[in-house]
Amino acid sequence: MSQDFQPRRSHSAPNLPTPTRDIPCVTRSNTKRLLAHCILAQLMAARRLRRRTLIDTVRWICQRRTLLSDRISANSEGQWPKIAGAFLATHMLRINSDHCLTSSLAALDVGLSLSADAQLVFGVYPSPFSAHSWLQAGDTVLNDRVEYVRTFTPIMAV
Repeated sequence: MSQDFQPRRSHSAPNLPTPTRDIPCVTRSNTKRLLAHCILAQLMAARRLRRRTLIDTVRWICQRRTLLSDRISANSEGQWPKIAGAFLATHMLRINSDHCLTSSLAALDVGLSLSADAQLVFGVYPSPFSAHSWLQAGDTVLNDRVEYVRTFTPIMAV
């Protein structure tokens, strides 16, 4: 097991603020480079999920965050409206764009490369069972809607 990731031993919910805000999407300032970065990140995330286990993917996130830790800004929330806007603008061009884990991994990868961090949250809904993942920074949902993610109980945040 990696030193960066230790699985949760308790069954308690992650220490995560209740989401209360959606991120505003900014689409006008998106460059072609950022749009291409979003599409490529989506392709790489889909490939990673096909070839690796979920635990390997979580380890990869932790390693990537550690590698980029000196570049990640504490007040990185200003980058997320542009990133969210770019993902929204490329939605129809990305494969698996409706797959929440693939989209969340891709957005987190783009965010980390632009010095913006967030938590990848995994949540469940008990009956009928369903699972979902999204990105969250503080109480702000970055790649989904608050109304939707609040229907899930968070079980893990990376």
